[in-house]
Amino acid sequence: MSDKNVPVAARDPVRAGVPVAARDAASARDPGDRAGDVEGRPPAGFDRIERSLDLRRAIEQLPKPTHLAILTQDNPDPDAIGSALGLQRICNHLRPDLSARIYHGGHISHPQNRTMVELLGINLLEVAAFEELEGPRFVMLVDAANTGAKNIQCTDAVPDAVFDHHHDRPPAGTKFVDIRPVGATCTIIAEHLVHLGTPIGPKLATALYFGLHNDTGEFSTGMTDTDWAAMRYLQPKIDGHIFREIRNYPIPTYLFDLERLAIEHKRQKGTLLVCGLGYLEGGRRDGIPHVADRLLRLADVRTVIVHAIVEDRIHASLRTRDDKVDANGLIQSLFGASNAGAKNGSGGAQVRLGWLTPASDLDDGTRTLFARYVNEVVARRAFAAIGGG
Repeated sequence: MSDKNVPVAARDPVRAGVPVAARDAASARDPGDRAGDVEGRPPAGFDRIERSLDLRRAIEQLPKPTHLAILTQDNPDPDAIGSALGLQRICNHLRPDLSARIYHGGHISHPQNRTMVELLGINLLEVAAFEELEGPRFVMLVDAANTGAKNIQCTDAVPDAVFDHHHDRPPAGTKFVDIRPVGATCTIIAEHLVHLGTPIGPKLATALYFGLHNDTGEFSTGMTDTDWAAMRYLQPKIDGHIFREIRNYPIPTYLFDLERLAIEHKRQKGTLLVCGLGYLEGGRRDGIPHVADRLLRLADVRTVIVHAIVEDRIHASLRTRDDKVDANGLIQSLFGASNAGAKNGSGGAQVRLGWLTPASDLDDGTRTLFARYVNEVVARRAFAAIGGG
């Protein structure tokens, strides 16, 4: 699956004559990485050192050559991106003789995510490169617990290790599992980095800090003692200029167009608002969560569901600031437990249309009718489920 929207800085560098493992390690290196960056005593709140030692053993005992493959969500958010980069650094630190790479199966379409990837120089490879790997591989999932469902539908590869903060169960037999009820996966990875003595330079610190910042609503939702420990540890190390550039990312015109479209087509019952955006190109998929975030700011709205048809799937985002709404239960009841999930009032879903996917040569009238039908079904089910707010 091609992603032409990934910035040049985020693509795999090709450097003739440089061994793969050395090339990956060099591309993942942060100018601030040096032995002096590693502090001798873990901060208060980082108390899972036994899990880090288990991770060390799992990686150090791998035979050579083994491909260390880190899989993110199909369309990774800042928490997935930051935690993937941190895990890549851990792999490079423990096994510099092996190649550790990050893969995803969708699009880096949200302008903020693109800005983050570009400014931090993170190499995210298309999942096709993962599928082409030959020889043994050690598959690690970040910010997700399963493949072939929910937000990793690009591959059915069985994971060997899982790092996540959602309430999902990984496949039986997964060699290493670290799933905790914390605010962000970046917190989990930050603790492993500290316990394993992996240097954390400004760019890595910025990636982890922003992932935590983003997934917890700017440290306002779902923060645990471990999250606060990670925040306090990382904050002095970040590149303040890059952090501000990511926060104040340039907004493309089409997002304003989508906001206008959403206002025109929104349907509201009580405090619940449902909106269908029709058809979106793959490179604009992240307009869906952007619009959901914006609509939640409306004075008389407490729960928002925004959806659109993107290529061969229905994508949806849910946002709520109503403590009485079970976000995870609601979005799974609408789109299926294997296709959706939510935490801390924020969730997403993607449902394969299969043979129902509208053909590209259908006339506009038929395509519009199909989009209206999808919107009607989602709206009716949502209003019935939530009782009008």
